[in-house]
Amino acid sequence: MSAPAAPRGPFPVNGLVAGYVVVAVAAGLGRWWSPAGASLLLGLATAVVLAAAPVLYPVRDAAGWLALAASAVLFTTVDVIYPLPSAPVHLVDVLYVPVYALYVVALRRMTRGVARSGDFWDAGVLAAGLVVVLVLLTLTGRASRADARNLSLLYPLADLVILALSVRLTMVSRRPSAWLLIAAAIWLLASGFVTALSADPVADWLYQTLRTGFLACWGLAALWPPPQRFGADGELDRGPRVWLFALVVLLVPAGLLIQAARADHTRGMVVAVACAAAGMFVVARLGAAARATATDPVTGLMVLPVLLTDARAQLAAGKDPTLFLVELDQFHVVSETVGRRGADEVLRRIARQLVRAAGDARVARGSLERFAVLADLPAAEGAGDRLAAGLAAAVARPMIVDGQRVHPAYSLGYATAATGDVDDLILNTEVALHAAKNAGPSARIAYHPGLRETGRQQAMLIADLREAIGGGQLLLEYQPIAVLADGLIVGFEALVRWQHPRLGRLGPDRFVHLAESEGLIGDLGAWVLSQGVAGAVTLNTAAGRPVFVDINVSPVQFGPRLTQDLHHALTGHAVDPAMVVLEVTETMLGSDRQWLAGELGKLKATGARVAVDDFGTGYSSLARLRDLPVDIIKIDRMFVSGLTPGAPAQMIAGILQIAASLDMDVVAEGIEQTTERDLLAELGCRLGQGYLYSRPIGLAQAQAMILAGPLIR
Repeated sequence: MSAPAAPRGPFPVNGLVAGYVVVAVAAGLGRWWSPAGASLLLGLATAVVLAAAPVLYPVRDAAGWLALAASAVLFTTVDVIYPLPSAPVHLVDVLYVPVYALYVVALRRMTRGVARSGDFWDAGVLAAGLVVVLVLLTLTGRASRADARNLSLLYPLADLVILALSVRLTMVSRRPSAWLLIAAAIWLLASGFVTALSADPVADWLYQTLRTGFLACWGLAALWPPPQRFGADGELDRGPRVWLFALVVLLVPAGLLIQAARADHTRGMVVAVACAAAGMFVVARLGAAARATATDPVTGLMVLPVLLTDARAQLAAGKDPTLFLVELDQFHVVSETVGRRGADEVLRRIARQLVRAAGDARVARGSLERFAVLADLPAAEGAGDRLAAGLAAAVARPMIVDGQRVHPAYSLGYATAATGDVDDLILNTEVALHAAKNAGPSARIAYHPGLRETGRQQAMLIADLREAIGGGQLLLEYQPIAVLADGLIVGFEALVRWQHPRLGRLGPDRFVHLAESEGLIGDLGAWVLSQGVAGAVTLNTAAGRPVFVDINVSPVQFGPRLTQDLHHALTGHAVDPAMVVLEVTETMLGSDRQWLAGELGKLKATGARVAVDDFGTGYSSLARLRDLPVDIIKIDRMFVSGLTPGAPAQMIAGILQIAASLDMDVVAEGIEQTTERDLLAELGCRLGQGYLYSRPIGLAQAQAMILAGPLIR
């Protein structure tokens, strides 16, 4: 997914904002002359912009904004009917019920996905404290109004519930739209207390002003770009919400103090001070809770500990949540391509894409290259697989950052809670993620019990590999590369092997991916480079003529260290650098072209040559190779095995023709039959390797093979 869509155009949005502000100001002034007309004008305008919010912006909770629009229509109807002398009092009260019901529905929709474990109780404490003050007000007597009704004090009580729900918006978002909705709830609460406690003309004017401010905050919240879903990005506000609690908690005790002082009610003053002290204890508790939470500063997502708190709450409620861990592979390559700021932008975009793909699930950032998703999935079979596929697609989507094309790679592991222990859930998910990393690039794996044993064995193998790199257990074998026409050996491909003390000789497919995933590839690659260059010296000396050695380079090795290790290996041995060929896999060509050209250029600057291995299996095209400093193309064995005249041969002929125009050599891999060799030679391919000539052999055997002369088969 790309970044969230922009508004439908600056003119419609800006024009609507300007028009709404004019209407709000006119309504505020108009209440002096025609309260009913001003209410109707502002109410209808507010309903229109609330209903337009899902159209103007890519919000996920359209139903919440539409519910607010419906509430605004009913609210306006009541405001117009209320001043009429013939208006039935009970009709007004009845109409207010759906007003508040729709308001509650809207707030509940907007706060879906918010952690219930702590914020709900904090809001509940606030509401309970204010209700106590309200009860005290009823006990000490309420001011009378000419039109006072028996239910007048129920409206502030309902407003308190609205405020308690609205406060939860600021607990999960720092967006202005959230604060405007909070402000609306405060204005509504204030108007309710003014209605209940006073009847003088100044209070009526204040009541009208507060109602205008309430509707205006609603409208501006809709016009200010809201988040796609409150709480979806996991933003946790801290300091500001504490001051909001302090303000709200102290408002009513302050009013009670003033009322008590005017009436000389010493007992009321004591109660007010006690309420204020209790309120500040609540604020202190919220301050401590806020400091305990955290938001990732780059992506705006919640951090992993917050997500795990929610997981514990779900487990305690008897649910079986599913935890997904997504780790970005080779992210250091992205950082080196686009720089630190560009890498941060990549992370932000991936975070937004994950939030969109996750739906109602919660997303957190776990570490520099890791994200976590917690989902309460339905019991339907395959629900986890479907969400995993969606998350994988969201992460892997290519993007352009600072003019550079980025292809994110990932590993994804997930597990569903099998016990009530969140630690087991984390461990199982980690095991699945580790299995995905071992499975290769962009793999996703669900946890199953067998992975524990596989993981244990892999952990032992990793520990053994750490010792093997510096412990003399690694060795290189060499497979000859010959001229197809006469069998003359012109080079060798160096292939690393591990002579494991317990498992015997292991090929690179058993341990190179472990070195990549565990951060050992730098040390392993440096050893291979050093030994490969030393082998080139030995083979050139034995042949008495130029013989090159191909050395495989992992994509994970690319960076400053690779160039340094190559330079160190070349300067430490007396060999022509052109006799050292560095093989990169074709999948590397899917990286950013400018970055890759720069990295390959650094290697070429040492005098070494560059070959593209496994050509034809992945991203590359000859047109793309034209812009890269490549010397040799190695055609993958899948095109050579069983080669006969026809389409495959025609494709190879095309590769050979264009490669010749680019002054590149071509080596055909995997030759096992003389018919394959002969047809390749007829097509114009000069070099080849494969079991027809020899399996990979030790260095001493390679020397003997060179001395024996051409490989005639």
